[in-house]
Order: sequence, then structure tokens, then C-alpha cells
Amino acid sequence: MLNKKNKNTYTYRGGQLLWPVPASNRITSPFNEFRRVGKRSGYYHRGLDIGSSNFRRADPIVAAESGIVVTSQYRGGYGNVIVIDHGSLMTLYGHNSRLLVSEGQRVKRGQPYRVWET
Repeated sequence: MLNKKNKNTYTYRGGQLLWPVPASNRITSPFNEFRRVGKRSGYYHRGLDIGSSNFRRADPIVAAESGIVVTSQYRGGYGNVIVIDHGSLMTLYGHNSRLLVSEGQRVKRGQPYRVWET
């Protein structure tokens, strides 16, 4: 669930999955937000971007639910990517500086899978 604080600021207030960024609940781009490109076209954002201004370099990013890492590699515009298969859904975490898990590894809900490094 999202709370909209003002025109451009959202915060996370709870849901089924564990919030993966304990140090910040600031959402800079919500899922399915329309982004205009030019005057007549645009696209819907297919992810959720979490703001990093409150992070310290050592703050962990954690698995939102237990599962198996199916991808831990570099992937184009996402940079270093981790994809975790939770059984009924998968979560993708992009723009990672350093990956702490490997493909095939089991992770537990709340387990750190990377450290925020900008």
C-alpha cells in the first residue's frame, strides 16, 4: 500500500511482502505511473523506484520474501540485477552495486542480499 504525501512523494505503509529497504520508505516512482515522452506518447512505469537520499553506504537491502535466486548478474539498463522466485511471484531488484547472493541460492525473508553502494 502506498500513501501519497504530495504530488511527487509516496511512502510505503505495509503489504504482504516485507519492505526491502529498511532504511527508507520513500518511493520516487510508483508502479504504473504514466511517463510522458514528447507531446503525444508515453509509457507506464513497470517498476517501483525507492529513493536513496536517506541511505548510508552500509544499509542492507533485504529479500521481500523467502525464495530462490534465479538471476544474479548484469542486465543492461538495470545494471546488476537480482531476481528471486518466491513460488507464486518473482521480485526483481535492479541497480545493484555489489551482489551478495548467487543463482540457485535460497534466501530467507529479511535476509540481506546486497549492500547499498552508490
